[in-house]
Amino acid sequence: MQKTVIVGGGLAGAAVACFLSHSGQHAITVLEQETLCGVHASGRNAAMIRQIVPSESLAALCREGARYVREQPDFPVDFQRHGSLFLASDDGWQSLRRSAERATLLGVDCVIWSREQCIERVPVLAEAAFEGAVYTASDGVVDVAGLLQGFHASARSRGVELRTAAKVTGIVRKNGRVRAVLTDDGELPADQVVDAAGPWASDLASMAGLARPELRPLRRHLYVSELDLTVDPSWPYVWNLSAGYYFRPESGGLLLCCCDEDLSPPCTPETDPEVAERLAECFARWVPALAGHAIRHSWAGLRTFGGDRGFVLGPDPRLEGFVWAAALGGHGVTCSPAVGRLVAGGFDKPELCAGFSVERLLL
Repeated sequence: MQKTVIVGGGLAGAAVACFLSHSGQHAITVLEQETLCGVHASGRNAAMIRQIVPSESLAALCREGARYVREQPDFPVDFQRHGSLFLASDDGWQSLRRSAERATLLGVDCVIWSREQCIERVPVLAEAAFEGAVYTASDGVVDVAGLLQGFHASARSRGVELRTAAKVTGIVRKNGRVRAVLTDDGELPADQVVDAAGPWASDLASMAGLARPELRPLRRHLYVSELDLTVDPSWPYVWNLSAGYYFRPESGGLLLCCCDEDLSPPCTPETDPEVAERLAECFARWVPALAGHAIRHSWAGLRTFGGDRGFVLGPDPRLEGFVWAAALGGHGVTCSPAVGRLVAGGFDKPELCAGFSVERLLL
């Protein structure tokens, strides 16, 4: 039986473990450096399921991941299917409309909405600036903790071992292939290592003697406003792609973001007061009805991208047995089920693999 070690217990690693365990062909161990899984990117996001994206290869993963969350074939998870409302202007509107047209042909239930329809559904948009809008009814907000726990529970029920507070210190290689993973608690034999280490994915590759591909952890802030009785909890989430903001109902108020991106080393990031000022300026300019909302609490998380902003998935040709499941950027919540199936299936769906190989970042 093949011995597989998955490094990283967040959504990507947990999904790979879940689907790989379905085959029964692997002895699987998941190593998580923290005492709990999901304390980094997997637990510091906006929990939104999104199917409309410009990249056709990414859109295929988004559709598959969203379908998994809606249909819930392996375990139940709370999914609030309130829809998404994407806004844009100028060139951004033309790009959004093209993405929506492609998605419609592939079965996604997205429709172009008039300004009047947007305002009727989300009244705070009455003075907002945007040229066009696309509404997708099957998008929504998922219980990310429930999704992560479901992946792990499903994997453990099939014999997967999860080790937390397990720090990886090295990768043993011999004759061009992976042989073992070194941890602060000893050595684990491994025929295959899956790199699902998030912002630390490049560090793990270095431990395996591989030149680092360009991965960029970018910090983003999220804010939750004080209670607001004018907020309808059934609103779709609203994302203006041209202006660079989104908001959605959350805990009786709003979750707000100005889509900030600041390069960061791998870490648990602190919040930056200057970004709160940028948030206030953004909403005062683009959605005046939301200007001046008092903030109840805030946090920051890292979204890790490949240098070209694409995922890094699949076998590394430089070392047999080293497999990537990294750089999911801001799409980990939506795409983790698809990524887990893709990696576990040995990339048996070529139409979902295009553009994600590590080779493109090594040229």
